[in-house]
Amino acid sequence: LTATGPASSLSFKIDDTEFTYSGSVASGDVFMLTGFSYTKNGLSIVSKTNKAYFVLRPDKPNRITCNVPGTVRIIGFQNLYA
Repeated sequence: LTATGPASSLSFKIDDTEFTYSGSVASGDVFMLTGFSYTKNGLSIVSKTNKAYFVLRPDKPNRITCNVPGTVRIIGFQNLYA
């Protein structure tokens, strides 16, 4: 997620799973959420998160919502159902 606007915190949701970050967000901040780490601008933010685990399902639309305006990119997706 690359933020295009500020917020006092981050709430990022895929379907019913919500990831939260309790720190502030500035325009241009880059968040990377992977299966083993969460970073903001390259620095670990694990201690300020709820450590959510996302599952993208092939049989659902995988609705993504976020309280911070920005661009979401899915990088390095691996289909574990194959």
